[in-house]
Amino acid sequence: MDSPVADTNRAPIWTLEQQSEELTRRWDIVSWTNKGEVRFLPRATDIIVSTTPKSGTTWLVYICHQLRTGGAEPDFEEFDKVVTFLEVPLSVNGAPVDLEAVVHPAEPRIFYSHVSYESLPKGGKIIHCVRDPKDVFYSLLTYLDTLLLLKGRVSTSVFFDLMQNRCQYTADSLKDLLRWWEHRSDKDVFFVFFDDLKEDHALWVRRIAEFIGVSCNEQTLARVVRNTTHAEMAKHQSRFVDHSIIAECAKMFGDDPPSEPIGRVRKDGGKLGDGQKLPIEMQELIDTAWHDIITTKLGFRDYKEMREAWMREGNTY
Repeated sequence: MDSPVADTNRAPIWTLEQQSEELTRRWDIVSWTNKGEVRFLPRATDIIVSTTPKSGTTWLVYICHQLRTGGAEPDFEEFDKVVTFLEVPLSVNGAPVDLEAVVHPAEPRIFYSHVSYESLPKGGKIIHCVRDPKDVFYSLLTYLDTLLLLKGRVSTSVFFDLMQNRCQYTADSLKDLLRWWEHRSDKDVFFVFFDDLKEDHALWVRRIAEFIGVSCNEQTLARVVRNTTHAEMAKHQSRFVDHSIIAECAKMFGDDPPSEPIGRVRKDGGKLGDGQKLPIEMQELIDTAWHDIITTKLGFRDYKEMREAWMREGNTY
């Protein structure tokens, strides 16, 4: 299987050896920028959306932003200008950033992060979303093709080998899920599944509003629900592209940025079950990681069983 964004009628420009070397080099550059301890003391009112990448992060952050602005039409050119990435002090260009000095367009302040539960600064209100690991990996393939400027030149098998076998991406994410599961009922944690956000969007927008302490009338809630559907966000796709980061990556990689970069909101993305498009052998390896880490500890045979158990707990906020 070729990269999901590649032209499947042509072979990748790079040889297999080049694919592996270039993907490793570029991943090492980008992943290095997000290593290290996040030194930040949240206020009690701060909102921190903390997820595995491609698990509804942008969606949840935008829901929170819409709630705090009363469902206003987007007036930002780039989403990261109105919300703050907690790992930004270790940003791509290495420029130090004082998180306390960042100006937020409205209250409460909104941050997002991809660090582990253990590394996440505590003290604010934390939102964590869980997504099917196969769907996560499929979405990651597409997003990193843009971020790493791969342009369809790396096959899915090479990408999988780096992320799963060498970087242990899914395994590390599942180990972190064990810790989040332990804290799913903490009063300062809003734990939700991606599927629930998809299946009853309005209900969960209302619950998020209650959790973050934003009062909204029915008209405002309806406006927020409308503005945060995938279809509506996709109309503003370019606003959710990391233009500045992609430009900086292009300089470091010695490559040209894509003419039409795919951002965090793909027009054909945000779906349930996309992971089924992965080759069966890759799906089986992800299933094995789930069994070895989640099933052996919690007994859930798959993502569906975990979600069903959570639903039986009757979670409300």
